[in-house]
Amino acid sequence: QLLTTVPGVSVLAAETDRVYYSARGFDIQTFQIDGVGLPFAFGIQTGSIDTAIYDRIEVVRGAPGLLSPTGNPSALVNFVRKRPYREFEAHIGAQYGSFDHKRLDADVSVPLTSDGSIRVRGVGAYLYTDSYLDRYQLERWTGYGIIEADLGPDTAASAGYAHQDHQSTAAQWGAVPLTYTDGSRVEFDRSDNTGPDWAGWGVIDRQIFGDITHNFGDDWFFRGTVMRRAASEADELFYVYGNPDRETGLGIFSYPGKFSGETRNLTFDAHVGGKLAV
Repeated sequence: QLLTTVPGVSVLAAETDRVYYSARGFDIQTFQIDGVGLPFAFGIQTGSIDTAIYDRIEVVRGAPGLLSPTGNPSALVNFVRKRPYREFEAHIGAQYGSFDHKRLDADVSVPLTSDGSIRVRGVGAYLYTDSYLDRYQLERWTGYGIIEADLGPDTAASAGYAHQDHQSTAAQWGAVPLTYTDGSRVEFDRSDNTGPDWAGWGVIDRQIFGDITHNFGDDWFFRGTVMRRAASEADELFYVYGNPDRETGLGIFSYPGKFSGETRNLTFDAHVGGKLAV
């Protein structure tokens, strides 16, 4: 939903739970978190990403993306995590919308010392919604915690954990047949859905990370980061393909499947950045 608002970024929802992204004629292959590039497995996002745990999302399109550590000519999407504040802050939100859309979220930042030199922040979000598609439902909950400490006047270290659970019901897999055997178009209602009640995508995404930042002054800094990301899938899906005969209705085939998948990334990054006087 967020990237559909970015000019020049194309979002293709292939099904209910898988999305492709492209820009400038190239697939967007890499996301970043706090400037550290993560491999975008198979070039497709499976399951949704809740932005509650991020302070902002930065998008750079075109050739400048090549200057990033893991960029390409399409675009660079950088998710910037929320960090604790030195003062107490809290936010609670609730939403209700069409198709029984319900969402609750909370964001709390607490200093553990009087001067805020040690501080923590926790974020939680829960979503449950139906859809314009028959039977389709999505339940997603997200949790995030981070602790940050000043090691000196110019040095800070942090560690945290993020967990997201995406579970859908009556999810689609693959496209629907568009034409009959005679070439005429099959007419569908907007709510038609080929996903049976038992089908669904189950995606759990876990991240544990730590970093240390030192400011040298004059806008120069050093940052070292280690991040472990583990994504697990448990999917039960129903694929429909073929072209039906207009008279008999025959010609449609199905391919049910049950799949599990594991993706593991361990990333180390260290870099120095700053401004050069011209």
